[in-house]
Amino acid sequence: MDGDAVAHEPPPVAGALLSLARPLGFFALAGLFAVVLLTIGAIVWQSVPLALAVVASLLVGFAVLGWLDAAVALVALVVALPLVSVEVGFGDVERTVSGDKVVLVVLVATWLWRLPRARLAELGRLSPVRWWGVLIGVVVLSAIRNGLTPLQLWGVVGQVVYAGVFLVALDTFRDRSALRSTLGAAVVTAGIVSVLGVAEQAVWRSGHVLRLYFKAGTLTNALYGGATNFGSTIGHPNFFAAYVVLLLPVAAVLACVASRPARAALAAAATVAGAVALLAVRSLGAGIGLGAAVLSSTFLASRTGRARTAVIAAACGIALVLGVAAVRTRGFTGSTSVGVRAYVHVIGVAAIAERPWLGFGQRGFARQSNRLEIKSFGSRMLFLHKAHESISSHDSFLQVAVERGLIGLVAFVGLLGSILRKTIAGVLRPGGDSPPWLLLGMAAGLVAFVLQSFTEALFDYSKVASIFWIVAAAGVRLASPAGREAERG
Repeated sequence: MDGDAVAHEPPPVAGALLSLARPLGFFALAGLFAVVLLTIGAIVWQSVPLALAVVASLLVGFAVLGWLDAAVALVALVVALPLVSVEVGFGDVERTVSGDKVVLVVLVATWLWRLPRARLAELGRLSPVRWWGVLIGVVVLSAIRNGLTPLQLWGVVGQVVYAGVFLVALDTFRDRSALRSTLGAAVVTAGIVSVLGVAEQAVWRSGHVLRLYFKAGTLTNALYGGATNFGSTIGHPNFFAAYVVLLLPVAAVLACVASRPARAALAAAATVAGAVALLAVRSLGAGIGLGAAVLSSTFLASRTGRARTAVIAAACGIALVLGVAAVRTRGFTGSTSVGVRAYVHVIGVAAIAERPWLGFGQRGFARQSNRLEIKSFGSRMLFLHKAHESISSHDSFLQVAVERGLIGLVAFVGLLGSILRKTIAGVLRPGGDSPPWLLLGMAAGLVAFVLQSFTEALFDYSKVASIFWIVAAAGVRLASPAGREAERG
């Protein structure tokens, strides 16, 4: 049977459980359980050897899964990436070994090794894949322009791995049951991560610390010492919020359309946990993302032009009211969060003016920020950051423009635009009285994540960005005519 039109798929959450019911699935489940136990041990005893054992276990486990069954490997990936957070440095805080990096590189490498070249050519006919090729080409040129140092080469490898994750998912999701299994597992995991985040916040308020990730010899340790960031197993509040916002619309859809009460209850629990976690985070970017998800889903679900016009008017009105309220109550620079983002855009524009076409290369914003801060303002803005810190771009699009130049920004926007265009077109394509709900949830989550990336460099953090590329691949696959028919069937 053609993998692009598989019939009778199990519902999403059930599909995730069924994939773990295979013998290989049991191996994956047992392996993940063992890795989680090792991670807990590393965190409790702050043991580098245990942390390295986690990394080694992930390397071996995902090499086996990637070689034997990419579908099971993807289910395991969307569970392991958010839940297992281990990173170890060896004298250089910018070059570390983490479970995330190992898992992604191994999975992509094993998939590429086994992939028939004819199927790679078939994938290359899709516009998002072509845009990936353009972006990687620009990244290579930027690396050459900036000296082909190990840091620049690592930046090229990072983009190739992200593209590989997208391609692995796009290829695997030709089988709709694999797509639904992966989304179901991602939703369940997001619920677990959200519950852990809420528990973490509650423990903190009682005056204690709950550590949910392991870091040693990393940039985080260098900047903050032994302090722990709130953010559940993700390790940072803004990235945690972005991860939840990405999957919350999908969870909400599954809670509404699941065919059995138990499945609906599981998805509903994940939805409630995610909503409570977002309240605990209190992230401005998360609020923007969640608002975008609600408005975009309402707009796409509307079946008449009048209803869509009303949604657009409501969105403009809400944005105006919130903007005025923010200025009147907090002031534009009265909030450190808002103020630092205003300053980094001044620095970013100065960087783009110096190297407009191919940028400063990998970590260009961080490397140039202190110099450009003094150039732009006459001194360092130490009321916004500590003296030993470089400044984060806090904006994925600004970071791409500074590091890869305006040519890179065009390629990046083209890539995201091609994904959103295909996904949204799949929702709006005529073919029924109601929209394809699962695709609608994915479209809302993708739109929310992209808008939230204007407030934080979300695509720079592999733990969260990889989940985005997997959901994006699912959206592209499900938006095809065959995918629409499969979902309606």
